[in-house]
Amino acid sequence: MNTDTLSSLKCNLPPGYEKRIAREIGCSVGTVHNIMNGKHCSRSGYKEKVIAVALRLAEENRQAWLQNEKAMGSFK
Repeated sequence: MNTDTLSSLKCNLPPGYEKRIAREIGCSVGTVHNIMNGKHCSRSGYKEKVIAVALRLAEENRQAWLQNEKAMGSFK
């Protein structure tokens, strides 16, 4: 995943995503930070896991945003 794609992904993640991902897959926040900023070590076995969880969190965040937009629309 290139830096532009990672930047787009990060824009769609909820606050505190680094801690959530690290806790979920069992690595350090620093490892998540490095992977999400394109500074990962090629030896890291966490890259695929971090990206998979980040994609899931981004989708969950998007769905929550859409539900909020729908709910706010009902107040108009």
